[in-house]
This record gives sequence, structure tokens and C-alpha cells, in this order.
Amino acid sequence: MTITIPYRRLTQADAGNPCLNEVRIHDQRFACVADDGRVRVGSIGEGRLRLDGVFVPDGPRVLANAVARREGTVVIGTHEHRVIQFSDDDGHGSQVVASTLGLGPVNTLEIAANGDVLVGTYSGSLAVVGADGATRSVVDLGFGAIKAIALTPSGRTVVAGTANGTVALVDLVGQTVELLGRHAGIVNDIATSTDGNVVTSVSRDFTVRCTSVADGQVLTEVELPRRSPKSVVDVGDGIVAVGDYWGGLLMVDTVRGTTEHHAIGANGISSLAVAPGGILASSYDGSLTLLGARSGRILDSIHFMIQKPPADPSEKEMQA
Repeated sequence: MTITIPYRRLTQADAGNPCLNEVRIHDQRFACVADDGRVRVGSIGEGRLRLDGVFVPDGPRVLANAVARREGTVVIGTHEHRVIQFSDDDGHGSQVVASTLGLGPVNTLEIAANGDVLVGTYSGSLAVVGADGATRSVVDLGFGAIKAIALTPSGRTVVAGTANGTVALVDLVGQTVELLGRHAGIVNDIATSTDGNVVTSVSRDFTVRCTSVADGQVLTEVELPRRSPKSVVDVGDGIVAVGDYWGGLLMVDTVRGTTEHHAIGANGISSLAVAPGGILASSYDGSLTLLGARSGRILDSIHFMIQKPPADPSEKEMQA
């Protein structure tokens, strides 16, 4: 089943289209952010997606790059250096607090168990913001823009993927930084295994790599087709899903070193998240797509806009 949400083309004052930049899930509820600054929340059940509500931040709406959610809380990060926290009551949201960090656009977020918000920024700084909006700490990693972060189960450390290809482990208590490895290109996304022992990274060097968090040992590395990977999620049992900038999903068997391609979007797959019974993908084409966790088969989707595809693949590559 595919749902297309009626969409009024925005005026210049509205600023932006619903090109989805990230989706995150907690339990059976999702939240996604887009170029238009709106926050869309919903639920997943029995292989179906349901849109429950749309939040609008106070003041001018600007592009939102990042989102995180936990019980009753949704946090977004914007291009204008802000972190905005909302309460979420089954799709009815209200803004709680907004913080302007001044550390560059916010690229990635995580919410810790104690409610602190971990913020990865374009400037290369990792900030910790409290539930009250106050900045607790800032650590400059020194590896260029932080593209993605993942909190480990201990809650004490966070893994970061950066623009200079570094994958680093940051101790939030001691504020120390340990190098786990380096790709030959920008690290666009990372994902941790359920037990937190393995971090999977995808890079513009066209590889997906699984690394031990304990000692930085490379456990396996698989070369990908020559289309830049954008997003990754660890499905389990050696299987990871990788989204690329051309709307493709690769199911990668990191044990056998094999890949299986599925075309699921008319534009790049901006993020992937483990969902109940599958994988949830967001796309720059304005769609959310629920996929089978192993098969990559499309189970359901919601389209917040319809993007006209280019005439042929070569035209799309010229536009990218």
C-alpha cells in the first residue's frame, strides 16, 4: 500500500520542500525531518506506516538535517545551528526548548538515557545539551565535520564518523577521543550492532566496513558498486543495508561479501533505521518506505511529495 499525502506547493515565504533528510525510530514510533523545517511523526504496525502528526518549530522554519527520538521526546537539529526539543503525545507535539549552539549546522543527534542530547556538528564539535537546553560540554574532535554519531549501550561512549574519513570513539565522561580507523573518503554514516561491539561505516571510498569497538580491528570490509553510499543500518547476523545517492538499497552480506540491489527511491536514500519487522528508509524524493529486513522488498510507503524522475540515469548523474 502506498499513501500520497496531499501537498500544497510552498510559497517562497514557506521555505523548502519536504525532501526528507533523516528518520529515526523508538519502539513503534518514527519521526522525520525535511528541508521544509516540519517534523513529521507517526507509527508502524502490522507492516504499515501511519502519519500521526506534524510539528512546526516556533519562529522561522529552516532546513532540518537531523532528528532523534526517545520516550515522548523528539529532538531536531537545524541548518542554523539550533537544537529544538519537543514533547510528543501520540502525534500532538509542543516545543519545549530551543538552543542555539553556534557550532555550525547540526548534522546528527542522539538522545542519551538521562535525557541529554548528543549533537554532532559541521564544525567538527561534539556537544552535549541537557533536557533544559543548556550546553553541558563541547569536544572538538579535529577530524572535520561530524557526519554521524551512534551512542554505545554503555551510555558513556559515542562512535563518530567524520568528513576526513575517521571513525572515532569518544568518551563522554573523560572527554577523550580514540581512533578506531580511517576510510579513504568521507564517512557518510555509521551504525552499531545491537550489543554495541561492532560499528559499521559507509564511505565515499565505496566501501562498507565492520570494525570492533573494543580495539579498532577491521572485522570485514566489502567493496560497493561505484555509487556513493549515503546511509547504513545493521540488520543483524552479518547483514547490513546501505542506501545510496541514486535511490538504491543494497543488502550487503558482510560474511560472504555479496550485495543485492533494490531500487526504492527517485532520489538519494538519506537515512535508514531498524523498524518493527523491517527497515524504514527516508529519501530526498519526499518518501518514507518500509522494507522487509532481509528481502529489501517494499511493504508500505508514504509520499509527502512526488519527484519527477529524470529522463535517464545519465541525466540524473549529471544533476547529482
